[in-house]
Amino acid sequence: MRNLCHISEKSFVVFVYPKENKKIHLQAQSVRENILTDKGKNKFKILTLETAINDILGELKETKLQEHYKEFNRKYLGYSSNNTT
Repeated sequence: MRNLCHISEKSFVVFVYPKENKKIHLQAQSVRENILTDKGKNKFKILTLETAINDILGELKETKLQEHYKEFNRKYLGYSSNNTT
């Protein structure tokens, strides 16, 4: 959360975490609701690692890089991404 001080008119913070870590999710939501201003809330994005990888896979249709991210999913997140678009 220390990166919040870098939010500005020209930048934003994307907080990426594993979906299984509910504690981090709750902390990030708390920061958004209790600490940030309305402008800051618009510049603070909360994203699960799994969603980020699946979004990337959807954009990389049939490329070597897509195969890399599929392997990343299998190796580090523990599931196959064969059912992604």
